[in-house]
Amino acid sequence: MSNEKNSNKGIILIVHALVWAGAMLGGTILFKGHAWSEDLFMWMVAGFVLVNGLLMTALGRSRPRC
Repeated sequence: MSNEKNSNKGIILIVHALVWAGAMLGGTILFKGHAWSEDLFMWMVAGFVLVNGLLMTALGRSRPRC
């Protein structure tokens, strides 16, 4: 049962990362040529890092051990 919960958490994190990657690429392509579009990618990376950290905390995942 524990392995199934861990795999579901992993799938959620992978889907989350893919959605953010699509949003980053789509946003930069969609708003290409606008004055603020150069900073959009960096802000979206910062947003991903923040939301990913919150999601990992909510899912209860610990850091991988070396």
